[in-house]
Amino acid sequence: MKTMVMTLGAFILVVSFSLTVLDAIAEDGDWPYTLTIHPTTELKTPQPGEHLGISYPCKWKSSDCDLDDFMEHLDVCALYVLHKGTPVLHRVASENEDCAEKVSRERYGIASITKSITSLILGYVILSTDLNLKTTISDELGRIGINYPNKKVTIRDLLRMSSGMNWNEKREKESIRINEHSDPDTLKQVVAGRLENAVFKDKDVGKYNYSGFDTTILGLVIAGRWDLEQSIDKVLEEQVWKPQGMRKKAEWKADADRFPSPHCCFYASAGDLAILGQWVLQKYKSGQDQIANWIRQSISDSRETDESCKFKTMEQEIRYGYQWRVLSGDGNGFTAYGAGGQYMHVFPDQDVVVVQLSSDARVSSENWCEAFLVQRAIADKVAQ
Repeated sequence: MKTMVMTLGAFILVVSFSLTVLDAIAEDGDWPYTLTIHPTTELKTPQPGEHLGISYPCKWKSSDCDLDDFMEHLDVCALYVLHKGTPVLHRVASENEDCAEKVSRERYGIASITKSITSLILGYVILSTDLNLKTTISDELGRIGINYPNKKVTIRDLLRMSSGMNWNEKREKESIRINEHSDPDTLKQVVAGRLENAVFKDKDVGKYNYSGFDTTILGLVIAGRWDLEQSIDKVLEEQVWKPQGMRKKAEWKADADRFPSPHCCFYASAGDLAILGQWVLQKYKSGQDQIANWIRQSISDSRETDESCKFKTMEQEIRYGYQWRVLSGDGNGFTAYGAGGQYMHVFPDQDVVVVQLSSDARVSSENWCEAFLVQRAIADKVAQ
């Protein structure tokens, strides 16, 4: 068992996708603590070229659009692209007022992309304990003194956003308001209080309903099983940030117990997110160890959702895995998405990772597909 834990330790990681009030509140609010994840040594981010000759059909010009048009239209602050682990594109919009500080600090809020960190850490726990996908949430939360009313809901249900809880992500009153100055409660206390009045419909268990609350509960499941002295952020630092050669400090918002928020609020550089995406890509393609198998299962065990988009030649039905979005159609890969237009898009067929970080509060389903169209064009171009 100890050998397996050592092997699996190098695996905690990133990625997911949603337009949510929950994310917006959490990103804009003040959490009690900000935890720092340090690299071994701070280094300059490689600065590859800024032009790939990308053009695509758009709706607001008589001619095709280019990357300048794309970044302006969707308020893109940064684009970073790796091909086979090599940086091939880094573009920033420092002249954009909303992007300027993020660009200068090289640290961007990735919102719901954080959910993949939680998913992958949970995979680590599953692979190193007797926890499994069929384990019920009520049993696990009972370990830390929280009553989960529905005895049927499993780990797999929460991973796939299918708890059957009557949760509306868009209603501010149902958000996790742990970030407010006036709320001294920890995430554990907030979750326990919310569950006291929770309504579940058995017929909805297994039905897709996007819920950051589900992800937060998964984080508490991890806390209930954690048998290491280090906190999650320190494990991330020692097992991933340093070994994978990250170049910049990252930050993670945390509650009064210094427990990182499982559903949001991680901040990192575009270059380091691309490195993390490349790590996921390599594991996904290799299938050579338990972590790789967990990542593959996280994508393959995806389910239908009510999410779709269309823009010109790009039309997508979007499936949901274990806190990952999986795109329809050959060669379109899988992605993590955070509110405001944050993407870490993995293209296994092209061996490409595209990181897009934005400040677009207007993101619509059409904008998703415009971003997917451009990201696919970039992946195909650099893979030629």
